[in-house]
Amino acid sequence: MGGTFLMLAMKENHPECFCKILKILHRMDSSEWLPQTEQCIHLTPKEFLNWTMDIASNERSEIQSVALRLASKVIVHHMRTSEETRDSVAPKLKQWVQLVVSSCGDHLPTESRLAAAEVLTSSTPFFLTNPRPVLELQDTLALWRCVLTLLQSEEQAIRDAATETVTTAMSQENTCQSTEFAFCQVDASIALDMALAVLCDLLQQWDQLASGLPVLLGWLLGEGDDLMVCVECEHQVEEDYLFEKAEVNFWAETLIFVKHLYKNLYCLLSKSSCCPLSPESLRHLQRTASEQCHLLSQLFKELPPAAEFLKTGEFTRLRVQEERTLACLRLLVFLEGKQGDSTLGLSASDPPAEADQPPLPGTEMAC
Repeated sequence: MGGTFLMLAMKENHPECFCKILKILHRMDSSEWLPQTEQCIHLTPKEFLNWTMDIASNERSEIQSVALRLASKVIVHHMRTSEETRDSVAPKLKQWVQLVVSSCGDHLPTESRLAAAEVLTSSTPFFLTNPRPVLELQDTLALWRCVLTLLQSEEQAIRDAATETVTTAMSQENTCQSTEFAFCQVDASIALDMALAVLCDLLQQWDQLASGLPVLLGWLLGEGDDLMVCVECEHQVEEDYLFEKAEVNFWAETLIFVKHLYKNLYCLLSKSSCCPLSPESLRHLQRTASEQCHLLSQLFKELPPAAEFLKTGEFTRLRVQEERTLACLRLLVFLEGKQGDSTLGLSASDPPAEADQPPLPGTEMAC
């Protein structure tokens, strides 16, 4: 039967029918039809994977989501079988990671993000928590960033789907000791904290703390967010309401993420007897955070009096970024102390917050 659907998939031109055929293949046991690809459609399993990934790359509809699910199922099938088949799909893994990442944006349809959450869950033991990582660290962290992004979605269904990914990650043999919630059902808020705890533990297991820490500090600082562009966009929006409550509530999600990330990074660094970063890497992060702090100071000065009422969206955006910057600076001060150096503008005598509930200055105002 699998061979029949393979041939139908190659011949079908009607989008809706084609989508249904891909769904059927996805729901079938891949071991029943994947070995038949060469005989039925003259494609090796590797070539069939290329075909499905091309569809997932070029379509922007329900077909794209189904093709991503199918391609991921084929990859997982290869990862579960022999070392030879694992090696055969290795060159395609980076493209697959990019497909998953591109399916997680807030602007995308719900179905696209649900598909991303589903494939992240199914591939967790192979790529997110594998004791011997298959992917490059940057790609592994990109997948974890997808999980964290989906956990902060405004849609409950997407948060629930991403929570399943975290539950799967916490139940693996090498991660079940990372938190006290292993094998437990948790909500998205707890899952966000647990995901970061598991990730920090994995960085130690992989002996990749020195390489992974700058990436996580970049997440904390909000690297990739162009502050000037964000502010200019705010200037272009006419504010019809004195209080933009919805936008303020939206930014509260970011503050929760910052709080959890700060706490878990501080706990992780507290276990280290020395600074895991090289002096050059630490100085680069110090410079980036200090420059952002200076920019924020300038932008705050440009706001009118009582900006929290007259320019609520812009003020809140800056306050949230201030929280991110201060949190990053505190951790850099802590790391600096481990190196015995004192070059940051933030006083090194200002100790990091308690690990169990790190206070981020001004959080109450930002919320």
